[in-house]
Amino acid sequence: MEGRNYYKATEKLLYSLGLLKKRKKRIEIEIIKLKEEYKSTFERIKDYDLSVASMDGMPSGTSTESPIENMIIKKEFYEEKLSKIDIELIMKKDMLEDETRKIDNIEAALDELDIRERDVIIRYYVSGESIREIGKKMNLAQSPVFKMKRAAIKTLSLSLFGYDALEEDIKGLISKR
Repeated sequence: MEGRNYYKATEKLLYSLGLLKKRKKRIEIEIIKLKEEYKSTFERIKDYDLSVASMDGMPSGTSTESPIENMIIKKEFYEEKLSKIDIELIMKKDMLEDETRKIDNIEAALDELDIRERDVIIRYYVSGESIREIGKKMNLAQSPVFKMKRAAIKTLSLSLFGYDALEEDIKGLISKR
């Protein structure tokens, strides 16, 4: 990945962590609702009433259709609805898996930091605290907090992007000479 700035890419991932977690929670709620809708629709098919009751949002048949034909139409409608819910559930589960993977990767990288570096990163990127506020809470001047943040980002870059990030860091050191 020629020219990629892994430091900035790492910062973007850290800034997005809170949003990723919120999106994951929203998808989990949507999956629960879809499962409830699926169960409800399945029960309608399973416990189907043979009478020609209200169509409840169903396409209505013509007056020449028999009760059996109306039942078949209703059953087909609910089977099609089940199929659509099933497809949507698969898509949501794929989205949930993707969000979970992203969050897990970031959190695994954060676990590699020492406790103070992790604290600085979480406070700065997730909680939105300034370097000054973090320093005050940690009883440190701004300079050591900034250095900790910078070192932690480099460590995270290596963890998240591997050899490419290391190569970029080495090139940066060489070009400063």
